[in-house]
Amino acid sequence: MLPEKGQARQRWLTRDEAARLLWTCWRYREIQAGVGTDKRPLRHLCRFLILGLYTGSRPGAILNATWDRGPGRSHVDIERGVFHRHADGAIETDKRQPTVKISPRLKAHLLRWRRLDGERGHVVRFNGNPVASVKVAMGSATKLALLGGGVTAYTLRHSAASWLVAKGLPTRKVADFLGTSEQIVIDHYGHLAPDYQDEAALAIGQK
Repeated sequence: MLPEKGQARQRWLTRDEAARLLWTCWRYREIQAGVGTDKRPLRHLCRFLILGLYTGSRPGAILNATWDRGPGRSHVDIERGVFHRHADGAIETDKRQPTVKISPRLKAHLLRWRRLDGERGHVVRFNGNPVASVKVAMGSATKLALLGGGVTAYTLRHSAASWLVAKGLPTRKVADFLGTSEQIVIDHYGHLAPDYQDEAALAIGQK
């Protein structure tokens, strides 16, 4: 009998990796016939990356987010300082998407983006249009940034969780921020806590 398949490790970005990925998306120019053009095919990913890292939201909620509230949309409410991740009128599922607080640094980005967008439409857009998926763009960006395999849109959520746990935030508060169970946070990210198993490690060495 074969042993049970082990649980895959969650891929998450270090802050240096996240910065490199953002810089790559912002600077990359499309190449045609060996010559760089003025086209920036990955720049729209910068908004997606920043929203994902600062809120730990699922990709669907980020891509569905708009400045102007409406049926079927998630909504960025800068005035109240929150991101309503659950779309208006959508049925609640097991994948909870509670409203999340916007950090001061994220708010500065959002204010600038909203001004550029005329305060209407989707937050993440490509040539003025909503973006249905970032799978292909993320694949290209991670290769260009030399991040190796395993980096997907969901990696941003894992990264946000990892950073919060590593900062020492209680797992209950991390779970509330992400919209998941505390047990999932403990199982996947608990080993990153600064005091991980300290008490047990000290106790095992005592007479």
